[in-house]
Amino acid sequence: MDKPAGYTGVRFFARNVMPIDPKLLEILICPDCRQPVRELDRDQGLECSGCGRVYPVRDGIPVMLVEEASEPTEGAQKD
Repeated sequence: MDKPAGYTGVRFFARNVMPIDPKLLEILICPDCRQPVRELDRDQGLECSGCGRVYPVRDGIPVMLVEEASEPTEGAQKD
């Protein structure tokens, strides 16, 4: 069977991003500094309002482990 021009054998699937339930966001806190987290734009994760760590969200599930979080940026508040 002939392959179409430009066919690479790689398929790309649109990622279904499920929004995090607002009720869940109300109860989630940073496991390190115990401050609330907020959802970042474009599925970039959950940012702690206290220490600035960013926790990933994988398949719609927040990964609230300090080891998995990105370190705070320069401008983030630190307790």
